[in-house]
Amino acid sequence: MLVSIENKGSDFTKKDIAQGADISKASLFNYWHGLEKYNIVKITRVFGKTKLYTLNSESPIAKKILELESTLIRQALLKSKKEETIIVAS
Repeated sequence: MLVSIENKGSDFTKKDIAQGADISKASLFNYWHGLEKYNIVKITRVFGKTKLYTLNSESPIAKKILELESTLIRQALLKSKKEETIIVAS
């Protein structure tokens, strides 16, 4: 997404989100409507014209993203352990 999931609960400007995701602001704006439409992000605070956003952890889609992240991390750890075992056994 968007915001690194490791920062779940923190709030960010759209500029921060684009930088954190290593994408252009233009790319972020191409998809932003969908993120809001499906309640994947939500506004946490407003400073003048600046809005801060966070991942909406109550969103069914965000929950699936978090579940996917957890599964990918588990698989990477298992793969890493298997590779370590092969190296040690060799």
